[in-house]
Amino acid sequence: MLGTKEHEELLKSFEIAYAHLRLDKEPRELWGKGQIYQNGETNALFKAFELGYAVGKCAERLNLFD
Repeated sequence: MLGTKEHEELLKSFEIAYAHLRLDKEPRELWGKGQIYQNGETNALFKAFELGYAVGKCAERLNLFD
């Protein structure tokens, strides 16, 4: 998902939801290693946000919301 429009939209959603955090990003070369944000706590929260998004997509595919 990294580098896709979906990933960019997820980043925007995260930054809107957590605008009160430090949101300065690492260089894109480090994103593939899981380092999106310079602040470790912010980065960990984004990883959790991303996992929650993935669980939601899986649940949607399995029609668990119906």
